[in-house]
Amino acid sequence: MFRSLKIRNFKSHKDTQIDFSPGLNLIVGAPQSGKSNILRAIRLLWKNRPLGGNYLSSFLGDEGTTEIELSLTDRPTVKLKKEIETKKTGEKHVASAVYSLGKKDYKGFGTGTVPDEVAEALNLDDLNIQKQLDQPYLITSSSGEIARTINKITKLEPVDGYVKELTTRINNTSHELRVLKEDIEQDQTEFDKYKGLDRLERIVKKLELADRELRNEQRRCLILDRDLSLLEGVEERVVALTKFLDAEKYILAAEKVDKEIEVLLVKDELFNKVGVLDAEIAELDKFLGAEKYIKEAGKLQKEIERLETKKELFITVIEVCKEEEILRSDILELVDKYVEQVEKLGVCPVCLRTVNKECIKHIRRML
Repeated sequence: MFRSLKIRNFKSHKDTQIDFSPGLNLIVGAPQSGKSNILRAIRLLWKNRPLGGNYLSSFLGDEGTTEIELSLTDRPTVKLKKEIETKKTGEKHVASAVYSLGKKDYKGFGTGTVPDEVAEALNLDDLNIQKQLDQPYLITSSSGEIARTINKITKLEPVDGYVKELTTRINNTSHELRVLKEDIEQDQTEFDKYKGLDRLERIVKKLELADRELRNEQRRCLILDRDLSLLEGVEERVVALTKFLDAEKYILAAEKVDKEIEVLLVKDELFNKVGVLDAEIAELDKFLGAEKYIKEAGKLQKEIERLETKKELFITVIEVCKEEEILRSDILELVDKYVEQVEKLGVCPVCLRTVNKECIKHIRRML
């Protein structure tokens, strides 16, 4: 039970002390005389609320100390002391707060909180303090308020919370079921629109098969394009080789020259012997009249020079022929590869028709 209450510098109370009597106590006074502020002071001591420092009495100005002290009959005295200051913005705030329980002080307990020992000593609940606008008697309250009050007294508040939560869940579940039914009906309507999907599925499979065949044909075309590029390169080389095809007549001429060279070699050997004999002929010329041999030797010398020129030309022709043979070999190799690719594909790269062995032979002859 309360024994006495002291209020200092709280709202309209500068320094007030109330001594309680055993049993029922009534606080009576004119309006605006501070009756409600007594309950607010008890609430500040009990719950450490309201926050801030606006409850500081105007008697002190911008700063001061608010104290609430409650003496109990069977427990130590509970006291709350708050130092109030004013910021530059004009807002009042709590600079420090101290709870006292008997001779023990409590600090650093946090804004809006009460030390557990203090709360246990006060032993107050919302049922213990009636608000200004509450009904004077419980029986005159609404049925819901009566039920909530009885639940608090009998400690059935958790059960009431469970029932409320369960009711909320049931209502939410019912709402979800209705929404699900509506979604099912809507989905069924949408599903009916696609009853012909089996036929479409067969069409899609055919299209997929056609797409695969198209991709295969595209790959074949790529291979043909590559082969055509190779063939174009071969054709360019063939064009380059046509410049040397006229060398065939030189080859024939070279064969003839070769035979002549063989004859000339024999003559060259004889000419060498003639050179050796020149000196002897020169000596014998004055004695034997060998003028005709000297003229013959001159003719042989000119013939040898002509044959030497043909010999150099023949060597050049032989080198050209060797290069032609190499180029012919490369062309034949490329032609074989091209014909092999056409045989694998089974399609003509020019007209894209199917080819057989006769077509292959014809293509080889044309190349």
